[in-house]
Amino acid sequence: MGLSDWKIDVSYHTYLHTGPSGNNTIAVTNVHWQYMDACIQINLAVSQDQTEKDIEKVVIHELMHVVVNEMREDDIKHEEKVVTMLSNIMWWGKTRDN
Repeated sequence: MGLSDWKIDVSYHTYLHTGPSGNNTIAVTNVHWQYMDACIQINLAVSQDQTEKDIEKVVIHELMHVVVNEMREDDIKHEEKVVTMLSNIMWWGKTRDN
């Protein structure tokens, strides 16, 4: 996805309580764009009930946060919408090629 210059760590948690949906959150990404460094945290309690396709969509969504995070202003609402749209476009392109 063109992020090879980034350092992106992935960590797995049995409990991940952040965001408006509380512990139903599948993943959270923390980005330090100025250092090209990010960490994707995966909630194992929620992700274990997802299909492989659903997990792939989540990963694409979280990687889009890496791409646009430095544009965030006051809160995450605008970023979340842009990321959702971009990940839908990426998924559409991926499934269209297959």
